[in-house]
Amino acid sequence: MDRPSRHVLVTGGARGIGRAVVQQFCEGGERVTVFDLSFPNEALAHPERDPDSGNPFCHKVDLCDEMAVQQAVRDAEHNHGAINVLVCNAGGGSGSILDNRASVMSNAELQASLEQNLYSAINVCRACLPAMKGAGGGRIVLISSLNGLAALPLGSYAHYGIAKAALVQFGKYLARDLGTLGITVNMLAPGPIATPRLIERYSKDGLSMDAADAANKRWGQPYEVAHAVAFLASREAGHITGQVLSVDGGVLV
Repeated sequence: MDRPSRHVLVTGGARGIGRAVVQQFCEGGERVTVFDLSFPNEALAHPERDPDSGNPFCHKVDLCDEMAVQQAVRDAEHNHGAINVLVCNAGGGSGSILDNRASVMSNAELQASLEQNLYSAINVCRACLPAMKGAGGGRIVLISSLNGLAALPLGSYAHYGIAKAALVQFGKYLARDLGTLGITVNMLAPGPIATPRLIERYSKDGLSMDAADAANKRWGQPYEVAHAVAFLASREAGHITGQVLSVDGGVLV
């Protein structure tokens, strides 16, 4: 007997890891909504696609604007049903990977990273939780980073690592908070993933891409992160919550 499709919300789903997550859920027959600031692929950016076509519903929204997020979630739920799965993938850092060292980063740079990586996720979680609570359960997956678990050797890109570490701790607190309500909260911490944006950044900064620190000596692929997200968001993962899963090829080993 086929299971009814769920409504999955993916933030930052227009490109890179987020796009792979969207494709994973679409291929699994779920109804998918994407929140992002821009949609480079015009074929993707049609908010009223027929879900039977396998295309997601897309909404342009600033996730740092709490009121805008609340309205976007209300619209998505009104049009496509209550959100059962939330994947908070939106985020990122600014500047060179060699910059923003812990000793010299500015408060402004740190604040901007916290807003982009932490506050945006908090805004979306708060907006989606009433429907999840009303439905008696749900799945939340927060995309952190290996930088949130271990510092880069040079102490650089600290603004990003600090924000991603804070996201992990928020998720752990949220898992405790929601544990009796059938809502699981888990975090993924990808290592270097071969997205066009990260490849371009490494090349621009003159950094090696040989993945020497990884046990398997290679970078990850976006679809590998997407498969991990799908597992944590599955109905079968109901006894897994408050956990951090590294998708890093064994870098931390």
